[in-house]
Amino acid sequence: ACDVPAHLYSLARHPWPHWSREFAPGSEIQAYLRRVAAVAGIDRSIRFDTALHQARWHDGGWELQTAGGALRGRMLILACGRLTEPAVPDVHGLATFPGPVVHSARWDPSLELAGTRVAVVGTGASGVQLVPELARRGAAVTVFQRSAPWVLPRGGRTYTDAERARFASHPEVLAALRDDLFREGEARHASRAGDAAAAAAATDQALAHLHAQVSDPTLREWLTPDYAFGCKRVLLSDDFYPAVASDAVTLEPS
Repeated sequence: ACDVPAHLYSLARHPWPHWSREFAPGSEIQAYLRRVAAVAGIDRSIRFDTALHQARWHDGGWELQTAGGALRGRMLILACGRLTEPAVPDVHGLATFPGPVVHSARWDPSLELAGTRVAVVGTGASGVQLVPELARRGAAVTVFQRSAPWVLPRGGRTYTDAERARFASHPEVLAALRDDLFREGEARHASRAGDAAAAAAATDQALAHLHAQVSDPTLREWLTPDYAFGCKRVLLSDDFYPAVASDAVTLEPS
């Protein structure tokens, strides 16, 4: 799922009243993007699986040579993305490991997880979502943590049918909700941008969250970040700490 509220994560020009939850699952986000592409007519102009071989600026426009032929455009935007190609770490012995090796960005939904031993490398935004799900599905999980993340309570809830119907029939209510979420997000920026008081308050909240969910002092020490709040992406989760504290998960803080 996304860790940004769905009504803020969606496009301002394309509000969607029917998000099922405050933090939308991936399948809903994909369906939303497909819907927007269809409504805006973008999908009719997309050429999938088409390699760009050459781009040349000529006579006030771009001349493109692609695997599907020549194109000419007024603008060229190379929106390749920073995270499109997953990087698997160069771990000694990985090439001869007999089990499946899966990157979270290329997840294999056919994997049978119950009763298996699973190692998760990393405790970033994907890791904190993945670990509780693996434990819920009956896997024995070992988490390799390079550095502990700051984690704040996530919250989030399911929208009722009545709420979704109201959002659909009263666009101004949905717009007001999006404005509120935007202001809340902007207000949180201070804790990550050098405001000492805001950072201290957020640090206290994160540590209180950790202490409330992890009783073992050694484990709690391992899960306490050794860098200032906001230096890395702050994570939102209500089930990562309980999962790590359970018998299903072993933390390797190295």
